[in-house]
Amino acid sequence: RRGRWRGAVRGFGRRQEHAMTNDRRFEGKVALITGAAAGIGRAVSKRLAAEGAQVFGHDLNAEGLAETAEQVTSAGGTMKTRAGDISQPAEARASRQASTDGGNTRAIA
Repeated sequence: RRGRWRGAVRGFGRRQEHAMTNDRRFEGKVALITGAAAGIGRAVSKRLAAEGAQVFGHDLNAEGLAETAEQVTSAGGTMKTRAGDISQPAEARASRQASTDGGNTRAIA
């Protein structure tokens, strides 16, 4: 049983190393990230921008979005933002349309 645990840990490490070697896999692609003002949404925005994505962030919190955009651009990424309630159908359509202006949306989170 002890060997299986250690093997699982070693396997996880190899997958992590593989993921880190493909650092520009979102080059030229657009990612629409909801909840991008803080937490997981902010982390995903920063990570995808680092991997080459053009990030389009959406959230109710306009100030938090501005902070995320500043962090993304200061790290060398690109990010557009839109503040609003994406649970409303009209806002969701507008965000989708705005995000595709820069290219084909390939990731939505």
